Amino acid sequence: MLIESFGALTVLEAVRRLEQRMRESTKIPPVEKDKFQHYLTAAKGLSPFLEQFHKTLFYLFGVYYNFSKRCTGINYVSLS
Repeated sequence: MLIESFGALTVLEAVRRLEQRMRESTKIPPVEKDKFQHYLTAAKGLSPFLEQFHKTLFYLFGVYYNFSKRCTGINYVSLS
């Protein structure tokens, strides 16, 4: 339930904090900061794609309606 409720927010907050720590760091060379910023920007843009991809997998296979259940491997009980 926590992953479903706060998963996306937690990931975005973690990326935001990584960006902030990277900007404040004096130990990381500027070239490496630029590369890392590029990866963080890509990670933020990848989030909507992963949500749509998960939904596509659900409609194709009918398993794991929620992304959090896919991450944790929880299935619904099926009585057939």
